[in-house]
Amino acid sequence: MQPLTQLEQLYLVRNKITSMDETLLSLPELTLLEFGHNRIKEIENLDNCTKLDSLWLGKNKITKLAGLQQLTSLRQLSMQSNRIVKIEGLSALVGLKELYLSHNGIERIEGLDALVNLTVLDLAGNLIPHIENVECLQSLEDFWFNDNKLFENLDEIEKLAVCPKISTIYLYGTQAWTSAGTALRSRVKALIPNIQQIDDH
Repeated sequence: MQPLTQLEQLYLVRNKITSMDETLLSLPELTLLEFGHNRIKEIENLDNCTKLDSLWLGKNKITKLAGLQQLTSLRQLSMQSNRIVKIEGLSALVGLKELYLSHNGIERIEGLDALVNLTVLDLAGNLIPHIENVECLQSLEDFWFNDNKLFENLDEIEKLAVCPKISTIYLYGTQAWTSAGTALRSRVKALIPNIQQIDDH
């Protein structure tokens, strides 16, 4: 069989794949790659996939954000439900618009300085106690922070006011959400007037 050198989209969801094979090196035209719900432990062999626009690696066993340096065309990156503990290795992804990192073991918001075009940041279901290092996210619209650790002070939400386009925020499952009760919406609106949606309301 001839190699699929012109292949643009590849879906390999819900298999028992344990690694990203070297075959990917022969697929330079790929724009979408979906490897979700497998057993992959490492991001690799993407050096020639420079046209990749969307990369979906959710529900694997990946422990580190690495091997992404060549993906300067990437617009969507999904790493949900892996084993990542640190946000790193994203400095080359200056065009990234959507970043999904929910349900990992991340403990701090960091490593986002280059992502000035990011519109969606999903950090739900991690171990993050504070909102910090968001000043660079001048294009951010949606911030998903529900089900994170501690986060007791609702005033900390005000740190997102430096993001002029933010309009949606998810907070349920945090201590701040529990403590604020029915006052949550009015308090968040007071801190960030341009918020349009809080959780599902």
